[in-house]
Amino acid sequence: MGVSLEFGLMGWVFFFCVGNSLFLVTTTYLRALRKPEKFTFFTSLLSLLTLFGTIALTFLLGANLTALMVGIGGSLFALGVWIPLATQDPKAALRWSESWGQVGASLRPLLHFGLPLAIHAASSQILNVSSRYIILILRGEEEAGIYSVVYRMADTFVRAILLALITTVYTSVTETYEKSGAAAAERIVGTYTRLFLLLTAPAAAGLALIQTEVVELLAGPSYVDGAHLVTWIAMGTLFLGLSHYQQFGLHLGHQTLRLAGMTLCAAILNVLITVGLAPTQGYSAAGYAAFASFLFLALVSPVISRKWLAWRMPWRLIAKIGIALLVMAAAVHGAGLLAEGLVARLALKVLVGALAYGVTVIALGELPLGALARASLRYRGPSEPGG
Repeated sequence: MGVSLEFGLMGWVFFFCVGNSLFLVTTTYLRALRKPEKFTFFTSLLSLLTLFGTIALTFLLGANLTALMVGIGGSLFALGVWIPLATQDPKAALRWSESWGQVGASLRPLLHFGLPLAIHAASSQILNVSSRYIILILRGEEEAGIYSVVYRMADTFVRAILLALITTVYTSVTETYEKSGAAAAERIVGTYTRLFLLLTAPAAAGLALIQTEVVELLAGPSYVDGAHLVTWIAMGTLFLGLSHYQQFGLHLGHQTLRLAGMTLCAAILNVLITVGLAPTQGYSAAGYAAFASFLFLALVSPVISRKWLAWRMPWRLIAKIGIALLVMAAAVHGAGLLAEGLVARLALKVLVGALAYGVTVIALGELPLGALARASLRYRGPSEPGG
């Protein structure tokens, strides 16, 4: 029983790295050409390609890391090839040769900025996948398989929202910072933080309320024993997503060494907790470690990045979200008493819970319909006379 964890993933890792490098080079070139609208479009497209590509490949290849690598790597590679062709004339590639003379002069700042960023990326991978391999080594394939399946279920729902938002948010914050300064960028980060919390808090809390039904339906009764970890993993992923918004100051201030050190500490914490608790807690140790390490990032990130871009906790919004979640929990509990059968009960809980949360948030005045309408009008520009 359980999902076999693959060690022979180096080919997919290489594919991912090549695609990621090509994508970064071409998008950097695009930014240098002062085409932020196309940069935003292509990075947003990347989020959608990654999301739907990963979902499709998960069904085709199975719920394993290979699907994620292929989905992300393929999206990055495709966009890396497409961007120069879609934004320039066919001769644009020839002009790239003009910049090769600057490569030597750029190596020192590239290493100063890029090497810590590589450490950050490696630490992020350790943070995300090391627990599964530790459980495999210390507890065996069965427990590692249970944890792997439960982790992906809990993590995917929340991370999908994060992926759909963060790329566009980063572009918007960067452009605002460059054109209008830190204060304007802080307001943008605050606005998107509120949106992130409004969307991810009910997703994480909702998974916690229906964790047993979700695991039983999507994985089978054999995995229900691991359903209690859905809450820990979903909340941990929420904190991980929040830390991305808190770290904008480090990115804008080019503080990659601090970013790398912080992520490396979180990865080490994850490994230590998993190794320390696995002998007594089994695969549950990995879920607790994920929650603790992601919470660590959310607590430390705003403190370290405050010097370059301040991030403020929206306490009033959190209080209102808490009220909406209580209403949602009561509605979900009541809905569970009205339906029989796993699928019917789960569907009713999701529908009633979403409606209860949405109505409560609107009643509390925290769904910015007016702001969204004004933003839409600004995006479209003034209407033509008689239009």
